[in-house]
Amino acid sequence: MTYSTESYTVKVTVADNGQGQLVATVENPDAERVFTNTYKAAKTSAPIKATKKLTGKELVADAYTFELKEKDTDKVVATAKNTASGEVVFDVNYTEAGDHTYIITEVKGDEKDVTYSTESYTVEVNVVDNGQGQLVATVKDADAERVFTNIYTAPVPPAPTATSETLEFTKELTGRALVDGEFQFELYEGTKLLDTKTNQAGKVTFDAINYDAEGVHTYTVKEVNAGAAGITYDTEKTAVVTVTKDAATNALKATVEYPAGRVFKNVYTPDPAPTPDPKPTPDPKPTPDPAPTPDPAPTPDPAPTPDPAPTPDPAPTPDPAPTPDPAPTPDPAPTPDPAPTPDPAPTPDPAPTPDPAPTPDPQPTPDPQPTPPVTEEKGQAELPNTGEATSILSAIGFVVLALSGLVFFVKRKA
Repeated sequence: MTYSTESYTVKVTVADNGQGQLVATVENPDAERVFTNTYKAAKTSAPIKATKKLTGKELVADAYTFELKEKDTDKVVATAKNTASGEVVFDVNYTEAGDHTYIITEVKGDEKDVTYSTESYTVEVNVVDNGQGQLVATVKDADAERVFTNIYTAPVPPAPTATSETLEFTKELTGRALVDGEFQFELYEGTKLLDTKTNQAGKVTFDAINYDAEGVHTYTVKEVNAGAAGITYDTEKTAVVTVTKDAATNALKATVEYPAGRVFKNVYTPDPAPTPDPKPTPDPKPTPDPAPTPDPAPTPDPAPTPDPAPTPDPAPTPDPAPTPDPAPTPDPAPTPDPAPTPDPAPTPDPAPTPDPAPTPDPQPTPDPQPTPPVTEEKGQAELPNTGEATSILSAIGFVVLALSGLVFFVKRKA
């Protein structure tokens, strides 16, 4: 309550009218004398909140601005900035009771590489007099989420100017002259084979390697061990290429280092000259095979001894008892030919020497004339010889002679 501080002067005249009555007279009795008091409830405020988020980089305090406008008039009632934690709070004072509808929006700034939120939120506030001299403001859905999300996109720098580097090594061979192309080399990055080259004029030069970004690259160069006779091979070398960018020109630059040097050294060791063999002893002249010994000619069975011509007996004197002839003595069995001695295995000649012509078999020596059998003389007259026993012996002798000839013939054929 606000009380009036006005004051007025009033003049009153009091007189006796002579009749026993005092009469009071007010000067300017109808003049306006007003005292006005004023009643007004105390002002109040209501916090209206929102949330700020930023993706792509860290949010900092006071980076973004927000407005609270009356919906009907589009009049800006309040502004606010975000805290580092992303809180946005509008403090609106109210001096009168009433209802208010607001729109919250983010002011689009000019920060580079930031996409601003275009969201908007409606907020209602009711202000009343509590009858005790105090206004009370109530925000509808005060805890509702009102999020403004901005997006930061890191700028893509322009591509730097590319560069390249050529790896080159030296090839040396001791022990003999180096031949172009005789040694092969392989270039690796990690386990990936990038290039293969051979030595030329004492150098091993790989194709240029292109680079379009900064970085460090480690390469391994291996010499291929082809197993050439007398060659001791080198193994491998390392090359490290560092690529940097010049900030002023945005150009890349490559530098190469060879931690273990860049010379591949092979050694050629010739085989020692062979020791000549002593003068070889000529093979002795081969001994010719001895002439084969011919099988001895079989000795033919002696011709059967013919019975002597019978001597006519004188007139037979009859024996009182005839004495029989003794059994005839048979011819001895023919001696069989000895088994032929086999020829010794001939020693092979470089050029075979023909066997000498075989010596013809000697002619068989004829048996001497058979000695007539001794006839035992008896005092008594002999019986006449009928010739039967002699015929049997002759037949046996003929058969033996034929078999001997057949055996001799078969052996000669063999």
